[in-house]
Amino acid sequence: MSTGLVLLACGLLSGAGSPAVRDLTRADASQLEAMFRQAAPMDWFPAGDWNGRVLPSPGRRGNGLKGALIGMGWLGKRFDTSKAVMTNRLPLGTAVPARMLIGSSSLDGRDCLVLDYAGVQGRLTKWAEPVHDEVREIAPGVLLGFMSNSAKPNDPPLWFVLEKGKR
Repeated sequence: MSTGLVLLACGLLSGAGSPAVRDLTRADASQLEAMFRQAAPMDWFPAGDWNGRVLPSPGRRGNGLKGALIGMGWLGKRFDTSKAVMTNRLPLGTAVPARMLIGSSSLDGRDCLVLDYAGVQGRLTKWAEPVHDEVREIAPGVLLGFMSNSAKPNDPPLWFVLEKGKR
């Protein structure tokens, strides 16, 4: 294995990201929901590349490690404000687009950034049609969001955090 790959893996597995992001990997689902609810309503579109971290098992041991491993396949999101479109950043490019709009959160009815995947998917990403994300800024340059799937309404939301910048 090359030195670069070893360093990359060490960075991903050690909880790369700001202290705020590392703290979020330790939060449980109720704490993440409280942070989302306490954030100011969002009335703007982020721009450019944002680094992502999935929080797959909030409050459970190993959440940070699981999120880092998933992060090898999902790097974050790219926001194009001129087209009001977001695409997910992957190691080999971008995929799975969504329309950006400001709408009411399903958690508290206040405004948030809604990423709506319906109606913009190609043949390979049809699975994303019933999915939408809700996002709010919880600290300068740090966005907290969750993905929900209307085809699986009993599934818990999948939480993620985005940080401005590019890996």
